Amino acid sequence: MFHLTWQTVGDGKRYNLPQNCSRFVSFGLAEARDCGYLLGMLRTRTFFPSLIGVFLGCLLLRADPSQNKDYLKYDYHTNFHATQAKIRTMEEGFSLWMPRHNNLKERVRKEPVDLLMIGDSIVFRWERQGKKVWEEFYGNRRAVQIGSSGDHTDHILWRLQNGAVAGAQPKLTVLLIGTNNTGLRGDPPEETAYGVFAILQELKKRLPESKILLLGIFPRGNYADASEAHKRRLDQITDANQAVNKIIKNYADEKTVFYRDFGSVFLTGDGYVDPKLMPDYVHPGEAGFRAWGQAMEPFIKTHLGE
Repeated sequence: MFHLTWQTVGDGKRYNLPQNCSRFVSFGLAEARDCGYLLGMLRTRTFFPSLIGVFLGCLLLRADPSQNKDYLKYDYHTNFHATQAKIRTMEEGFSLWMPRHNNLKERVRKEPVDLLMIGDSIVFRWERQGKKVWEEFYGNRRAVQIGSSGDHTDHILWRLQNGAVAGAQPKLTVLLIGTNNTGLRGDPPEETAYGVFAILQELKKRLPESKILLLGIFPRGNYADASEAHKRRLDQITDANQAVNKIIKNYADEKTVFYRDFGSVFLTGDGYVDPKLMPDYVHPGEAGFRAWGQAMEPFIKTHLGE
C-alpha cells in the first residue's frame, strides 16, 4: 500500500493520503516531479489540482524502491528530516559528537576493518556495557563499531558523507538505526524507513564490496511502571518501529543487503522488554549484548568467511 503525503505551495501544509496505492513512503508532488514523470509534476497553489497530480503521479512513480530490483542504483530524495544530512547542534551534544566522529574516522582510515558496525547509542554502548562481550566475540577479529549516542538517520548520513568510512574495506557492515527518529523526534515510520534507505545508498556508494546486515529496530519501553498516558506513548513508538521494520525488510535482496530482526531476544515470554537484558528498556546491558552477539554470530561467521 502506498502512503503518500503532499504539501501545497500556498499554505505549506501537509496532507495525508489514505493508504490506497502502495506500502511505501511519503513521496509527494515534489518527489514525483523529481522522478521526472510528467503526470506527477503538477504542483500548484490549489488543493484539488495538486490532489489530482498525486493520484496520477503515483500510478507511474517508482516510489517503493524495494519493488525495484535495481533500487540501490537510484539516488534518494532529501525532502524529509530523515534524509537531510546534518551535524548535531550544540544542544544535541555537538561538542562531544564531532570529536568522536573525527577520532573514529581516523581509526577506520588507519586500521584494517573486516567487520564494521554503524548506529546510534545502542551500537555505541558496545564499548561500555557491552565491552566485555565485544572482546569475547570480536576481540580477535578486525572489528570496529562507529556508533554515536543520539544519532538519527540524518546524522549517520552526514557522518558517511564526511569521511566516516573513507578508506575502509569491510567484508560485512552491520547497520542499526531509527529508534531515535521515531522515539525522540517522532518522525513518521515511512520517513524513518526512507532515511534508512538513504543510508543504504550511501553505504553501497562508499563500501561497494561490503555485504550489509540491516537490523530491525529493537523493542523498547517499560510498560510495567508506566502511567496510562505513558503506555499510550509507548504504544505509539512500538507501532512506529514495527512499521519501520515492515518497510525496511523489503530493502534486502539477500545478496548484498540482508535483513534480520533480532528484537525478540530482548523480550520476555509475554512480549515485553526484559529488564535483565535491557535495564533501561532501551539499551542492552551486558546480558543483552551477549544475547545480541549470540544471535548475530552465525551470520557474521558466514559472511566473514570463517
